[in-house]
Formats: sequence, C-alpha cells, structure tokens
Amino acid sequence: MSTHREQFIWKRGVMLAVSCYKLTSHFPKTEIYGLTSQIRRAAVSVPSNIAEGYGRSRKLEYIRYLEIALGSLRELDTQLYIASEVDLVSQELLKPVMNEVDEMQKIMVSTLQKLKV
Repeated sequence: MSTHREQFIWKRGVMLAVSCYKLTSHFPKTEIYGLTSQIRRAAVSVPSNIAEGYGRSRKLEYIRYLEIALGSLRELDTQLYIASEVDLVSQELLKPVMNEVDEMQKIMVSTLQKLKV
C-alpha cells in the first residue's frame, strides 16, 4: 500500500514549505508574528491537507482536501505578493519561491481536474 509520502504532489508541497521557511528566515524579526508566521502556516497547510486527504477512504474526500490545499496555496501566493510589495525580502530571493507557487498551483489544478473526471 502506498502512502502520501510517495505522492509527487505531496513531495512538491513539502519542498515549497521548506522554501518558504528558508525565505522567511530573511524577513525582519519584527515580522515574526506577522507575515512570517502566516506564510509558514499557509505553506505547511498545503502538504498537510494533501496528506490528510490521501488518507481518506473516499475519492470525494480526497478531492475536498486538495481543494483546501489549493486554497492555502492561493493564500500563500497572496501573502508572498504582499511581502514583495512592502519590500520584506529581495526579489532575488522571492522570485524562485513565487515560481514554485505558480508551478504547484498548476500541478494542483491539473490533479483536481483528473480526479474529477
């Protein structure tokens, strides 16, 4: 029996969360309870919901958890955009993470479309 840890989508979600932790380590310490915390929570929520959904017995439940993960991903995208707008981190550090978010969104949407057939 396969586990969620063998799923490509979960692995990509974990990679994104790790990238977000590394990125936010460059934020000012004054943001620890602000965007730093929110970005980290949203990033961790993505693979967490993928894992929780994968453990459910019905396909519809898995789809629902993937939709929740996609919502967290879009929340993360918004938070990173705001961090960029208020210059919390350099574009050089931010751009690769934003690209990861974009790729993950494509993967999530594609996965959901395939599951809903």
